[in-house]
Amino acid sequence: MRNLIFLILTLAANQGLAGTSGTADTLEEGKKAYDYYCYQCHAYAGDASTLATRFLDPVPRDFTRADPDVLTRERMLAAVTDGRASTAMKSFSRVLNPHQREAVVDYIRREFMRGKQAPGRYHTLENGWPEHRQKYSLAYPFAQGRLATDTPPDQLNEEQTIGLEMFLTSCMSCHDQGKVDNEGVIWRARSSSFPRRHYDHRLGPWDAETSATPYRLHDRAPDVSNASADVRLGQIVFLDNCAFCHGADGTGKNWIGSFMEPPAADLTGARLAAWSEAELEKAILLGVPGSTMPAWRGLLDASQLDHLLSYLDAVVLDKGISTSSAEEVDTTEPSPAAEQPKWDKN
Repeated sequence: MRNLIFLILTLAANQGLAGTSGTADTLEEGKKAYDYYCYQCHAYAGDASTLATRFLDPVPRDFTRADPDVLTRERMLAAVTDGRASTAMKSFSRVLNPHQREAVVDYIRREFMRGKQAPGRYHTLENGWPEHRQKYSLAYPFAQGRLATDTPPDQLNEEQTIGLEMFLTSCMSCHDQGKVDNEGVIWRARSSSFPRRHYDHRLGPWDAETSATPYRLHDRAPDVSNASADVRLGQIVFLDNCAFCHGADGTGKNWIGSFMEPPAADLTGARLAAWSEAELEKAILLGVPGSTMPAWRGLLDASQLDHLLSYLDAVVLDKGISTSSAEEVDTTEPSPAAEQPKWDKN
C-alpha cells in the first residue's frame, strides 16, 4: 500500500507541472526528437534564435517567452499533429508517432517554458564543446550581433580583430553571417537561360545545352582575318587572357563577366573609348582598384602588351566588331506584335 501511495504521489507531481508530464525516459525521447526536428526553427535553447527566424513570417515561436497556461499542452499537441495554418509549422503526424509527439511537447514545456534549461545549451561538453566560453569568448560579440562583421578593421581593437577572425573561421557556418551594417544587394534578378521552344524564332536554333543562354552571343570573337598581323596577334593575346572575363566580343556580357562582382567592364563602351593608350596600358599592367581587374604586369611581355593594345584600339575600343561565326544571328529586339512560336504538344 505504501509503495502504491508513493507511485500515485510521484505521478501527481509529474502532472503537477501545470500540464507538463512525462517520465525521465519520455523526456529524453522528447529531447532527441526536438534536437532532430525542431531546433532548426526554434533553436536548441527554445528561444527561436535561429537563421530561420530572420526569414520566416510569422517567426517561429520563442518557447522561453510562452505562457504555459495560455499555450496549453493540448494546443501544442494539436500544432505538432496538424501544423498551424499560414505559418511554417507543418504537421509531424507522418514523422512522429503519438507517443513521440507527446514526448516532444512535454520536453518543450518542462525545459523551456518552465525555465528548467539554461540558454545556449548546445555548446556543452556532451556535444563536443569543452570549455566553449573560454575558448570562443572573443567571438561572442559577433555571434550575438553586438559587433558588425563588416566593421572597418581600423575600428577594431586587437581582441576584436582576433574575435572576428575566429567567428568567420569557426562560428559562421552555424551562426550565418552575423550582424552587418551594410547589407548590400541581397538579390538581383538576372536572366540566365531561355526555356526550350519558348523564344523568338529569329534568335536562332537554340537547344538546352549548347546555345540556350544569351551569354553565348558574347563569346564569339570578331573577324580580324583582314586586319594587320599586329592586330591578329593581339586578338590571340586577348582571347587567351582577357576573354574569360570580358567575353570574346569585349562587352563583358558573357557568363563569367556578368556574374562577377562588380561585373567585368564593357570594353566597347564610351567610357573606355575615351581612355588614352597610356591610361589603358596602366590599367592592364597595374589593375583597377575597386574592381575585379587584376594586374598583368609580369604576366604579359612587352610584345604581347603592344599587340593587345593594337587589337583593343583597332577592334574593340573603336567598336568595329563583326562576327564571322557560321551561326549568324539576328539579335534585334522582336516587335511586340511578333508571333511567338507555340509549345510543342508532343
